[in-house]
Amino acid sequence: MLTQHNYCPLPPDWDDEIIECCPENPTDEPPGSDCCYDTWKEQLDRVNRKFKEADERAKRLQRQLDSAILFRDKYKTWHEDLFRANELAEYICQHMHVFASQVDNICCTTQNGVQAVNLLFCMVRDFYLRVDKLKEEYDQLINCIKCLNRPELNGGIIDCLGEYYKKLEVVINTRDKIIELLVKAMKMAFELNSAICSRYGLQKIVLEWQRTLNCRWVSTEEDQYKGKHKPDKGDKDCRLPETCELEPMLTFPLKNDPYYTDLKHDRQYWEDRIDTLNDELLTANKEKEVLLTNKTNLEKAIVEVDPKTKCK
Repeated sequence: MLTQHNYCPLPPDWDDEIIECCPENPTDEPPGSDCCYDTWKEQLDRVNRKFKEADERAKRLQRQLDSAILFRDKYKTWHEDLFRANELAEYICQHMHVFASQVDNICCTTQNGVQAVNLLFCMVRDFYLRVDKLKEEYDQLINCIKCLNRPELNGGIIDCLGEYYKKLEVVINTRDKIIELLVKAMKMAFELNSAICSRYGLQKIVLEWQRTLNCRWVSTEEDQYKGKHKPDKGDKDCRLPETCELEPMLTFPLKNDPYYTDLKHDRQYWEDRIDTLNDELLTANKEKEVLLTNKTNLEKAIVEVDPKTKCK
């Protein structure tokens, strides 16, 4: 109780005392007033003021609590989104490490494929150069026989040379088709190797993504270009200038980014703020309930001792 007076049990002869203080002919305006009535009226005025103050304080704390919960939920959502993004980045880095290893293996295979196709081309070229040499020797031999004008040579040797030329001609006729297929194979081998191993190939793209995500498995630049084409110092830098003005510009890993840390602190601040407001609101509601109880009791007591009604 916040009032200054305690409420004592009523005496058993309380009704008789009321009758004695009542006039013989009661009117709407009794000549005198009860001392308790005046005191309780003053106390009721004070309790009403305090109750209104407590009610307004409780409403203000409730509004502050609702606003704090709204901010806490926003920061919680942002923080959880970044947390999940950081976990996904780690997940991507792990799989990208495996993928990058496979790409390196494929790059080595395509380089070996290019070398094998080059070697095959050299072998085919040498083969058909030898075939052309045989054709040239055959033509020389036939011309020589014709120049000798020896009828006896028109028999078996000419027939043998004719059979030889038929076989030679079959081999010569395969050259265009084989060279065509060989050129296609060389084109595919070079394009595949370029798409994977060149400066702007898949291997470089994977590496750039690993660097963007700050994956811990990223190798150094020297290891990156080991055994591969390394850009010359005079090569043009094709990277676009950074013109993005959005904030914050997050960097990976996100858990090490200052924005992630600030967001975590802000979320914790609103969590603590909500706890504090909940305690203050609980105290304010308790005070409000006590004042409401006092207010109700005083109103009932005043009705009982009201000079306008107690003597009727």
